Amino acid sequence: ARGIKTAGATLILNWFPCVTCAWALRRAQIAKLICRLPDYNYKHSTYDFPAAHVVMEQGGIELELLEDPI
Repeated sequence: ARGIKTAGATLILNWFPCVTCAWALRRAQIAKLICRLPDYNYKHSTYDFPAAHVVMEQGGIELELLEDPI
């Protein structure tokens, strides 16, 4: 809400965001996310990667998922 405008930006991360962060990326209007492919089998309440993936896709965030670390 304050600071640098992020609408339409590309974000590069060396990890896949959790569902809470996915919502934050939507609110920030990030256009594209380049990050590492998550382990969808990892089970933890705050790291629901399939749900985060859906949140971002439904928010119109283009995802580029890489198998190798960035």
